[in-house]
Amino acid sequence: MTEEEIENKCAQALENSRALVRFRAPYVMKTLYGLIPHLVPGLDTLGVSRNMVLVVDPAWYIKLSTEEQGACLMHEISHILRDLDRLAQFPNKDRANQAFDIPINHSLREGGWKLPKTALYPETFGFPVGLTGEQYYDLLEKHSDEVEKKLEGTQAGLGAGKCGSCAGNAVDKALEEALDKSIGRTTADVDHIRHATAKDIQEAVAQGRGTIPGTLSEILPPDPDAPKNKISWRVKLSRILRRCTGRTIAGRADYSYKRLARSSFLTGMIKPGMVSHAPIIAFVEDTSGSMGHEQTREARQQAVDVMKQLGIESAWWISADAAVAAPPRIRRLKEIRELPIEGRGGTDFSPAIALAQTLRPRPDILIYLTDGDGAAPAEPPPRMEVVFCIVPSYYNQSPADWGHTVIIKDEVA
Repeated sequence: MTEEEIENKCAQALENSRALVRFRAPYVMKTLYGLIPHLVPGLDTLGVSRNMVLVVDPAWYIKLSTEEQGACLMHEISHILRDLDRLAQFPNKDRANQAFDIPINHSLREGGWKLPKTALYPETFGFPVGLTGEQYYDLLEKHSDEVEKKLEGTQAGLGAGKCGSCAGNAVDKALEEALDKSIGRTTADVDHIRHATAKDIQEAVAQGRGTIPGTLSEILPPDPDAPKNKISWRVKLSRILRRCTGRTIAGRADYSYKRLARSSFLTGMIKPGMVSHAPIIAFVEDTSGSMGHEQTREARQQAVDVMKQLGIESAWWISADAAVAAPPRIRRLKEIRELPIEGRGGTDFSPAIALAQTLRPRPDILIYLTDGDGAAPAEPPPRMEVVFCIVPSYYNQSPADWGHTVIIKDEVA
């Protein structure tokens, strides 16, 4: 066939596969028709950019059955609805795409969809069914040698780690970025399409549609029309620190000759003046394997900023992963950024919090610098304020339902 004939056949195939998706999954229609097709010969796959440009290799696409073509569209739609903001933060883009492909592929297969034979499933690697993309990512990284052996000789493509920048792993980064600028949708348009589709999915779930893939029925993106919280995380952290320090300092004023009473200068008699004690701070740095270099650098910067804000020159410093990695020491502000990293194992917040309660002088406030991925005690420590300062990562959630939590986010001025 000539190139023109191949492109014409691909256009017809796209129309047929969209009709199939419309018939079997009408609840994703808004996202389906939000895709902007663009034929790119030689890609040997199909992918979707962050701004919803559908890049398709026409010769590759027409070799698939209509059932497989429709499943490919459903796979990409799943990434757009579920993973658009989740995968970009993983350090290993290929591995992250593979990890999040696994639950999508399994869910689609359970819903009766047939993907191309290259698609990855839990049994491909001997993994259990029903895990999240984050959990599959950890397993793939943990067993990377065995994974590479199983993937040896296979081709990365749709459903197998190459789904486009909507899955955090562009098929062709320069191409997708150029297409996003020239023909892609705006970020606002993408958000509106995602939320509108999510509402349709929720309505279909409420009506008892049993064929909705579980990976779609579990996710509801935030409503772009909902009132935005204008309070930045920096303001929130400052308010929490003011409240905590106010509580810890209250009632702790005392007399000291380090600050003489004003009457001393009038009467000539030396009298102690009233002083209030600065709060004692303890920082716990999460040094588990899930904390990459960027997260560690951000955590230490936050520690420096907090010390400057509170006007303190030193604080307790604890390094911990699943256990306390090094003896706690009082560190000066100028030391924080240059400290060695101890640990790199799993994560458990309990040992460090328990150790902080034994320190003398006892900390008034414990600030845990972490990505939030780990197990926390069921109860807060007595007489100690705890602030979980969550650095940017793909977890971005509080490890406990007590204490204070501040999630650090990138903010556009």
